[in-house]
Amino acid sequence: MTEQTTATASPATSGSAGGTALAAPVVTTALTTTPTTALTSAPAPPRPTPTPDTFTFTSPPAAHRTPLPARSAAQVRLAPLWTATAVAVTVLTAFFVLIVSGRVVTEGPVVAVLTRTHGIHLGDLFALGLWCAATGALLVNALVTTAAVRGARR
Repeated sequence: MTEQTTATASPATSGSAGGTALAAPVVTTALTTTPTTALTSAPAPPRPTPTPDTFTFTSPPAAHRTPLPARSAAQVRLAPLWTATAVAVTVLTAFFVLIVSGRVVTEGPVVAVLTRTHGIHLGDLFALGLWCAATGALLVNALVTTAAVRGARR
């Protein structure tokens, strides 16, 4: 919208007396609207030029992580061997405890007296000898196999 101002001479002052004195102008204000066809705005910023994607995934520095030691096929084969050896020794120990603590008629004579009602019988020594032989055989087998597998690697 624009504002227009016009000044005109008043008829009372232009006079009948024939004078041409100018009087104070009368100011009239009229608001007019001018049709606008387009809104003017600030110039658009230039478009950014596309840049190539330079992101690549990299692992964290080696100082922040400790790598797991690589397990060879030989080490993978040794794990079940030692697990089976541990289970077998546990079962043999449980059977040994059951045999020694039980009351068997054929235990034999008392070799050593522990209390008034308990002692070590000849049969207990036989069971202890068998337990030592079986447990020793299992452990020797596991140790020899482990040494053989590790020696074959080198």
